[in-house]
Amino acid sequence: MKVEYKGVPKTFWVVSSPTQSSEMGDILFEATFMSFAYTVRGGLDPKDIVGVYARESDARERADEELSKRTAAEQETGDMDREVMADRLVRKVMAATGDKEEYQKFFQKKLDKYEVKSPAELSDDKKKQFFEEVDSEWEADDEG
Repeated sequence: MKVEYKGVPKTFWVVSSPTQSSEMGDILFEATFMSFAYTVRGGLDPKDIVGVYARESDARERADEELSKRTAAEQETGDMDREVMADRLVRKVMAATGDKEEYQKFFQKKLDKYEVKSPAELSDDKKKQFFEEVDSEWEADDEG
């Protein structure tokens, strides 16, 4: 059955709540109605959606606000654990290398396997297992 959309934009922008290690690309994404439905069915909790926008600029502004709130809360509580800092460091290092895109895909597959958006959502034992798998299974260009 074909769905009819009258007066509705073909794509829209979604902003979700950030976790401790979230960056802009983790909480802001463009979607169609079908891709959004699959994202929600795949695990995005509707309670984590903070906004849906027709314009990217409006969505980006809201995502900036959400990331700023998270950063301010972290500074107040000192609520960033070592795994979150390690995750951010890995992302920064990979951003400086040619393996960035491959590593991001690899890392995302690991997150998907563990059914989380960030390693910070895992228990201590699962975090250790997660990072051991990442370390043992990732091979950068200069390692092999």
